Amino acid sequence: MADVLPPDLLTGLDALKYLPELRLNRPHRKAPNGKGWLLPVTVEHAEQTDLVPAVTQWMIHVEPGYPAGSLNIYPALTGGITATFPHQRANDPLPHIGIRSGNVCLTQEGSALPFLGGSTEPHTAYGRLHWHAERLSEWIHHARAGTLLQNGDHFEHPDVRPSTHLAVAYHERPDDLPTWLARAGQHGTVTCHGLNSHLKTLYVTQFAQDGVTMHQVEWGHQVQGAPVEMAGLWIMLSAPPVTAPWGYPRTWGELRVSLKAQGVLLDSVLMQNVEAIRDGSPHLLLLGAPLPALMGGPLVRTHWQGILLPTLAQKRTARGFRPSPEGRWRYDRQNALADHQTLTVYDSTNHHPAELGSRGLRPERQRALRAVIIGAGALGAPLAEHLARTGMTHLTILDHDTVKHGNLVRHPATLNDIGHFKASVLATRLNAASPHITATAHNNAFPHSSHLGCLRAADIIIDTTGSDTVIQRLAEQRFSQRPVILSVSLGWQGKTLYAYAQRTRRFDAPAFYKAVLPHVESDRPADHLQNTPREGIGCWHPVFPATYTDVQLMASCAASFLEHQLTLEEPGGFSVYEQYEDAGRWAGVRLRP
Repeated sequence: MADVLPPDLLTGLDALKYLPELRLNRPHRKAPNGKGWLLPVTVEHAEQTDLVPAVTQWMIHVEPGYPAGSLNIYPALTGGITATFPHQRANDPLPHIGIRSGNVCLTQEGSALPFLGGSTEPHTAYGRLHWHAERLSEWIHHARAGTLLQNGDHFEHPDVRPSTHLAVAYHERPDDLPTWLARAGQHGTVTCHGLNSHLKTLYVTQFAQDGVTMHQVEWGHQVQGAPVEMAGLWIMLSAPPVTAPWGYPRTWGELRVSLKAQGVLLDSVLMQNVEAIRDGSPHLLLLGAPLPALMGGPLVRTHWQGILLPTLAQKRTARGFRPSPEGRWRYDRQNALADHQTLTVYDSTNHHPAELGSRGLRPERQRALRAVIIGAGALGAPLAEHLARTGMTHLTILDHDTVKHGNLVRHPATLNDIGHFKASVLATRLNAASPHITATAHNNAFPHSSHLGCLRAADIIIDTTGSDTVIQRLAEQRFSQRPVILSVSLGWQGKTLYAYAQRTRRFDAPAFYKAVLPHVESDRPADHLQNTPREGIGCWHPVFPATYTDVQLMASCAASFLEHQLTLEEPGGFSVYEQYEDAGRWAGVRLRP
């Protein structure tokens, strides 16, 4: 007996009766674990092909609360299409659910399919199911015609469904493409460094061919300091391996067929290299392929897809096989690398800064600058993190202070950091924020003899201490490269930020004080000494009053002030940013006239 559907879903199914090519089937049933409903339907057209018959079976999955929630359409396990097409996830069988995993992409948000039209998806009970079913019928027509991908469409890589909790990170620029195109059909060895996380990542650090390094990737501190986790092989192809019409190989046999179509004999490549990696451990196989940005357009960069090479027979072989390289290969070919064995595929992504930071980066010219930050306290720490997370990779932190319990109110440090140097704590945090960052800590007071090298090399020097002593010591330094020198400090209760910039060989302290001090004095209340919070007992110590929220807000202003200064032909100037209220309500931050 079919489960009773909720009224809104019954309304949606009623609308499907007006699609002549679609027929509702029974029984509809609840999805596994009660996560919505599975609704079987049949789509029938007059035409057919070998891959798409005239009659196809589908399963519509709707989440609880229809018409809200997600809605996906999958081929049925029986009578559904078995190949993987463009604009479809890898179409593997899921017998425990009775469907295949290849849900088709029908929404404008997920795929710019021009033939599906630009109509907005309705969110009414009557209209939503009908809208998806109508687009499914049109998708099937184009799947038969082979027109799901057309010249000028955004390139879509065949869907690779990762099958391991390991990821591969590589670093490819458009400028690297000609080198790899010249090596199409060639192969060599690769070295990776690994970082432990929930999704353990292998960072590709070196490519070699015939024992000679041909490509070295300079990652940041965190990756460069990681142990070498895995060696392996690379093969450069002329195009991504594909199983018709647009699937990624799922077995070693399918991979052999796909590579042979490009003139690459996988077994020949492996036989030449596997003797060097018979060490009882799995290894990595990287398949490189050039990709365009648009279908039919020029190639723009190389993608490297990681595949796990299983543990191979070691120097001794199983009974019945000769104890020779040929015997060991024959054993592997019939076992670990047999045609029916499923590929273990990695989640593989390009970690070039421009691609990794596509959600928001500073201009490339700014990202290459070397910054020295004096002070790793409540303002310096979030400001440094703003710079790091917007792409600046060379950061040096100077601070001799250690983390105390009271600092945790507005500092990103944790209880585990108590007693450690703030500079080291911050540098460790920054290095862990990106594989490209090299953050260095100097745990001594400014200025120190160990600071001279980084100060001479700096393009930007930022004082975040709010200390007159640091300003005087900064003014005593001489710089040959005319760095941009910033001093940023917080006003009373962290409601104001004073941001001062000079591009100079010698910091002009009198000019700094002339600009800043009048604002500091006017912003500070007359009774500030009586109202300053204190900590400890006996001879109490005054502490600066400001919340974590206020400090973070002002650190963002400081980062934006710096970004603007770096766009100027001759950086320099003074700005005051202040929080303000309107009709008794917090209204934002403004630039003080």
